[in-house]
Amino acid sequence: MSLTIRVETITLGDELLLGIRENSHLTYLGSQFAHHGIEPAVNLVIRDNPEDIKTFFADAWKRADLVITTGGLGPTSDDLTRESIAEALDEELVYDEDIEQAIRSRFQQLEKEMPEINLRQCYRPQNAETLSNPYGTAPGLFLNKNGKILVMLPGPAREMHPMFEQQVIPRLQSAGVLPEIDCYLQIRTAGIGESALAEKVGPILADKSGLVVGYCAHAGLVDLRLSSLDSDVLDEKNSMKLVTSAGRPSARILSAMATSPLQKSSFANSAPSIRPSPWQSPVPVAYSALPSPKSRAYPRYFMAGPSAITMMPKSNCLTSLKLCSTSTGP
Repeated sequence: MSLTIRVETITLGDELLLGIRENSHLTYLGSQFAHHGIEPAVNLVIRDNPEDIKTFFADAWKRADLVITTGGLGPTSDDLTRESIAEALDEELVYDEDIEQAIRSRFQQLEKEMPEINLRQCYRPQNAETLSNPYGTAPGLFLNKNGKILVMLPGPAREMHPMFEQQVIPRLQSAGVLPEIDCYLQIRTAGIGESALAEKVGPILADKSGLVVGYCAHAGLVDLRLSSLDSDVLDEKNSMKLVTSAGRPSARILSAMATSPLQKSSFANSAPSIRPSPWQSPVPVAYSALPSPKSRAYPRYFMAGPSAITMMPKSNCLTSLKLCSTSTGP
C-alpha cells in the first residue's frame, strides 16, 4: 500500500458558498479519513455551475489518487454533478433500470407517487458502480478509472454518512487505499505549551517514516494528533511510549483516543506506571466495554478523571481504558 495517497474532496452547492449552510461535509470526511491514517490534501467548495464543476474537478482528478464529491445528485435542475463530471471524464451516461426500481420502491415505502423528474437520477457513468441509498433517492457512484478512484456522494448527511461508512470505506479498503485496521492516535494534554510538547515528543517521532503529525492548541490544552497508513508505526509499544512521554513530567494527559490496533492487555501492563502529572501517584486502572454508537463511527472525546484512553479495535465495540487518579493536587 502506498503511504502517499492524495485525497481531495469537492463539496458542491450554492448554499455552502452563500453561507446558508455550514460545510459539515468537510468536517465529517476529514474526521473519517484521519481515523484511517489519511489527511485530505485539498477541499474545494464549488457552486452549482456545470463549467465550474468540470474545470475544478478536472484539476483535482489530475492531482489526486482519490476524489470524493458531495452534493448535486438530486433530481432538480441545479443538481449537475453527475452530468458535469461524466462529461469531464468522457464517460457516457447510461440508464440503469435497477436504480429506477430502487427509487420507485422508495416512494412506495413512503406511500407517495414518484414524480417523473426523479428519473434523472437513474443515469450513471457507464463504468461506475452504484451505491445504494436506503435513506433517499440519490444513489452514490463509485468509479475506478486509470488507477484513480472517484466517489460521488449525495448531499444530505443522513444519506451520505451511512453510505460512506458502510459502502465506501470497505471498497477503499479492498482497493488498498485504506488500511484494514485503523491507525490513529490523538492525545489531549494540559499544563504544557504547544512548542514544549513538540520538543518533548519530537525525538520519538523523528525516525517514524510515514507518520503524519499534527498539533492543535486550545485554551489551556494541546492536542497531539498522529496518523499513519502503516499500522506498525502506531503499534502498542510506540503508542504507549508516546502517551508516557507526553504525560511526564510537566503535562497532564486529559484524554487520548486511539483507533489503531491497540490491545487492552498492553495498556493494562503499562498503565499503572503512567503519571498524569508530577504530583499524582500511579493511577489505578478500570476497564469497561461500550457498544459503538451507530450514528457515528468514532467517539468524541470524553473525560474520566484526569486521564482517559479510548481504543477502537476493528470490531464494532468501543473499549475504554480509564485512568482515574485517587490523589488530589493543584
